[in-house]
Amino acid sequence: MKSVRPRRIALYSHDGMGLGHLRRNALIACGLADAPVRASTLLIAGARELSRMTLPPSVGCLTLPAVRKVDNGHYEPRQIGEEPARLLQLRRQVIRAALDAYRPDLLIVDKVPEGLCGELLPSLELLRGRGTRLVLGLRDILDEPEQVRREWEERGSEAVIEAFFDAVWVYGDPTVFDLVREYRFAPAVARRTHYIGYLDPGRHPGDPPADHWRGGSAKGEGRDLDRGPTSTPPLPYVVCQVGGGEDGGRLAEAFARSQLPHGREGILVQGPYLPAAARHRIRELSAERPELRVLDFVPGAARLIRGADRVISMGGYNSVCEILATGRRGLVVPRVWPRQEQRIRAERMSELGLLDWLHPDDLTPRALAEWMVRPAPNGGTPRRQIDFKGLDRLARLTLSLTDDACHLSCTFPKESTP
Repeated sequence: MKSVRPRRIALYSHDGMGLGHLRRNALIACGLADAPVRASTLLIAGARELSRMTLPPSVGCLTLPAVRKVDNGHYEPRQIGEEPARLLQLRRQVIRAALDAYRPDLLIVDKVPEGLCGELLPSLELLRGRGTRLVLGLRDILDEPEQVRREWEERGSEAVIEAFFDAVWVYGDPTVFDLVREYRFAPAVARRTHYIGYLDPGRHPGDPPADHWRGGSAKGEGRDLDRGPTSTPPLPYVVCQVGGGEDGGRLAEAFARSQLPHGREGILVQGPYLPAAARHRIRELSAERPELRVLDFVPGAARLIRGADRVISMGGYNSVCEILATGRRGLVVPRVWPRQEQRIRAERMSELGLLDWLHPDDLTPRALAEWMVRPAPNGGTPRRQIDFKGLDRLARLTLSLTDDACHLSCTFPKESTP
């Protein structure tokens, strides 16, 4: 009789800009740790904030030397002083060695099938030869269609998908954006593609309650950066979040300077990558405004947002999902460079009546203040209009895809030749 062991799953994200890829994969790892999958999972990512996230005991983390996107397809080291080519070679070797030793039944790759600058290709060849199931996970929107087609053709992404991947899982709803049609996927890629629905960030276990963020004790996470815990009953509040913060300085400063509605606090999550100059200006502003709280990093923001009166945010996948899944009134100020993904997402959601959006060219403290007091329209109900069952479907697809891989003998397969 064949023995059955728990499924081993690896999740890779390249993390060139912001924390979106990391947060999405962390949410998936948490979902797969629950029944019915109960997986043992290795998260591979290039952001040190991975170690600050609340994750189940069955989830392990491998943090790669980090890179920073300077333009589409161009990266530089984020921390260590190393030549980009040498750093990429180091990442490539670390990834392959980790996956060789871990021997996952399933590898889920976030967004870029070949990995950052092709760093995943040696690992894909290794795992494919061992029978590991390979899945490409795509967010709902990548960029403008012509830009995506150009990049995929230059990198040979569709050929990589056809050669290595069993499936493409889209974390979205085609009623919002139909990737197969908009990006003109090749027939072989389209046949592998499944829309599984948006990922509900409220399913993340272990998130502290909303009041924790106003009176906790962890530096930069559970309290204001300039003041200690509050001693008065909390007021209703408005949240502003700018993702990782690398390009969120204008929005963060505009919110810090805006007039808050009467009887409301402001909570600004400025992100760990906010430039030092903007961080300094916000610290000075918050010191003069007792109604403004400033946080550096929130591992899971869904509960913070659920308790908010309104939410102002950049337009990343996770941030928008947090607004829609919690049913909060939201204003999105999207990034428009180097990708148009956030703008497209904001426009599509606005057309469905699910949130408001403001072009960054029109961003001012006054514009934010006016929106915060504007009467809410009779908009749509997100959960009735778009699909948020992505984590449930992802679990079922994982079980189906890995059934054969998990019925293995206790003896590891013979080592492959590097």
